[in-house]
Amino acid sequence: TTYAITDVKTGAWRQVNSGIGCAAHRSIVETQSGTIFLSEDAGVCMTDGSNVYKIGENVDPLIRQAAENYSTALANACGTYRGDSYYLSIPTAAATNDLTLEYHLPTKSWWIHTFASNQFALLDPNTTPKLYMTHATDNKVLRALVPDVYADEDVAYASYWQGPFWPFGQPHINKRLTQIRMDGAGVWLLYLATTFEGSYELIDGID
Repeated sequence: TTYAITDVKTGAWRQVNSGIGCAAHRSIVETQSGTIFLSEDAGVCMTDGSNVYKIGENVDPLIRQAAENYSTALANACGTYRGDSYYLSIPTAAATNDLTLEYHLPTKSWWIHTFASNQFALLDPNTTPKLYMTHATDNKVLRALVPDVYADEDVAYASYWQGPFWPFGQPHINKRLTQIRMDGAGVWLLYLATTFEGSYELIDGID
C-alpha cells in the first residue's frame, strides 16, 4: 500500500493506493514531477501524493526477471535523481545489483547502463553536484556518469540505436530518406541498410 504523510510531527497519514506498495525503500526518490519508487508487482511507479502511476512499462521485463529470480535481492535496489533522470540499479542476472535503468523525465524514455550500485549519493562540495556510488560487488566508491567519459568503471561501452529519426514515442514509419542526422559525442560507426530486408553495410567512421 502507498501512503502519504500529512503531518511529519504526529506521523498522520492517508492512503494513496491500496494495491501498490514499495519493494525497495532505497528506490524512493523525489523529483520535480513526483516521487518515484519500485514496486514488485507494478514495476517502476510515480506518485503525486494523490494517485500512483506506472511509468516503467518499457522495462517491465527486466523488473519481472529480477522479481522472479531474485525477489529477496530486489529489496536492495537503489535509486537516485540527477539532472532530469531517475536512475535505478536492480539485480537481473545475479543476487546483487548488476544493471542500472535510467528514466529521462522530459522525454519519458528509458535507457540501460551496464554499471550498477548498491547506494547512490549526490555530493556538492563546490556547487557542482557530482554523483557517487558504492560498487555492487567490490568494497569501493566510484564517481558515476562523469561528463565526457564514455566508459563504465574504466571499460569502454558500446551503444546502438535502430529506427528512423522520429521523436520519442512516435511510431516507426517507412519512407524514402534523403539524409540522416545524428547528434552525439564520441566515435560513431554508421551502418546502413538500403532495403527493408537488406543487410547493414558500414558507411564510414565518424568522430
